[in-house]
Amino acid sequence: MTRAPLRFRAVASSLAAAAWIGLSCLFRWDSGERSLGPQPRARALERPAAEALQPSAAKVPVYTSHAAVAATTDFGPGDHPHPLTPERRAIQRELQLVGALNDALDSSDPVALRAVLSEYVREFPDDPNALQPGYELIARCLENGPDTLRAAAEEYYARERASILRRYVRRHCLERSASVPQ
Repeated sequence: MTRAPLRFRAVASSLAAAAWIGLSCLFRWDSGERSLGPQPRARALERPAAEALQPSAAKVPVYTSHAAVAATTDFGPGDHPHPLTPERRAIQRELQLVGALNDALDSSDPVALRAVLSEYVREFPDDPNALQPGYELIARCLENGPDTLRAAAEEYYARERASILRRYVRRHCLERSASVPQ
């Protein structure tokens, strides 16, 4: 009884392959390519006609250059297509501070981490990405040793599932406490 499904699958896959080959040959035949073999070499070496080499308005360019885009826009010589608005400046400043926080974190320098964190708190008191508690916890782990804050680190790690600082809390607070003898 087990042979019938295997035989059926083999026949069905063979029929599907034959149908695919037949349809592909039919479509090639209808598209004007009458030969199913390779094209003759002399045909490949033919030069295109001179009018085919001339640019025409009907041809759509594959890409447009920045100069072509700039020529079609209404920007003046001093205008910028993406002006620096206060929102963009705030995002840029926040990214600069996060980069400085990460640099201090990479060097395991709690003093520098706290200095940049206080600047971040002063400039972004609403903390749009909820980074302050994580950086604060990591700074405390670097200063006091990870064993004293293991419970707080485990609680942060369990609660903040989507935080970008989760792996750093694990690295600096949880893994170090298991590997550093006290």
